[in-house]
Amino acid sequence: MKAHPALKDGSADQALARVERAIAAWPVSGRVRAPTVARKAAVQWAHYFGVDAEDARVEFLSNWDRVRCLPGYAPLDYAIEQAEKRPIEFGGVGLAADTDGYKRFLTIAGWLQVAAGNRNILLPCELVGARLNVTPMTVSRYREWASYRRLPATGKGAHLQPQGALGRGDRVPV
Repeated sequence: MKAHPALKDGSADQALARVERAIAAWPVSGRVRAPTVARKAAVQWAHYFGVDAEDARVEFLSNWDRVRCLPGYAPLDYAIEQAEKRPIEFGGVGLAADTDGYKRFLTIAGWLQVAAGNRNILLPCELVGARLNVTPMTVSRYREWASYRRLPATGKGAHLQPQGALGRGDRVPV
């Protein structure tokens, strides 16, 4: 449902309101006298899904924001899309390098971390390089720079400790 074009960019409250307007319009057997959309939706939650409206609403609201990547989207695709829509503004922050590609890489890594939550993210050199139109070696250098510097989005140092060269798909907490 979160992949639906009308719902994917909205808040949980907005999505629930749209869903409830839709199910309130569904037919129900017998005559239902419910003057508001919320009351009609409450009847429909029970009629069609066999659940109390309050339980359905709380579960919907609770789970909406837990969906980090839309169904059918790879996390990297989500991160790239979000990076295009909402790039990080670096404004004067000292970066390891001041190139457009590195800034884009950091923005994508940041959105990938948002999608992953408190888990390590994967930044495979070949895949990320192909998506950024740079060589895998360039991505490797971006990863190395990011692992030793303070990240501008959070002001926190990266978690990776230098332990030799990174492999092609190493887990890189950003």
